[in-house]
Amino acid sequence: MNGLRVYDAGGDGGRDHPVGDTVLRVTPRSDLAEPDTNETHFGTFVGASAEIRRLYPTMARIAASTIPIVIEGETGTGKEVLAESLHEQGPRASGPFVVFDCTTIAPT
Repeated sequence: MNGLRVYDAGGDGGRDHPVGDTVLRVTPRSDLAEPDTNETHFGTFVGASAEIRRLYPTMARIAASTIPIVIEGETGTGKEVLAESLHEQGPRASGPFVVFDCTTIAPT
């Protein structure tokens, strides 16, 4: 960004930040829209915070598609539960649900 390599950033928001041909806009939390749903779960994935509830409509769109996805996150955050919920609510629900844990594969 502006000739610098950025690994982490924070800011007040409300400004545009050019990164190559892309422009990032930082939005203050108070400016974020309220969640579109009052749901507190997506399949067996449970979460009631506003941040998670904002994601439920996106999860439903992902589940309805056939695109491959990668779910990343810290240990214990529910990645496998989310993956299984996406599988169960998608067009491949009648097929097997197979977990591929990249951490169990040797780097070579």
